[in-house]
Amino acid sequence: MSTYNRDYFGETAEGSQRPMLNVFHRDRTTVRHFWGSELLFAPADPGQDPRHVSTLEPVWNLFDLTPEGRGAGWEEQLNYCCKAREP
Repeated sequence: MSTYNRDYFGETAEGSQRPMLNVFHRDRTTVRHFWGSELLFAPADPGQDPRHVSTLEPVWNLFDLTPEGRGAGWEEQLNYCCKAREP
């Protein structure tokens, strides 16, 4: 049994999983924790979802640069439904 998830904040004390991303760097024989997605613990802006891991997905960040942004109800998905355009 490993305590990795709890040690690096990827699991609550009750065992629920959290969407954490951690980066480690190995320099010869030493392994160090280099980066963690701590924004999980930062409060989100009103009407926005936390986006601590999505900064690694540049396509989603491009939506943030548009005038409408991602929209309040927007969520990342594996598939998106397309509507036919009306003439």
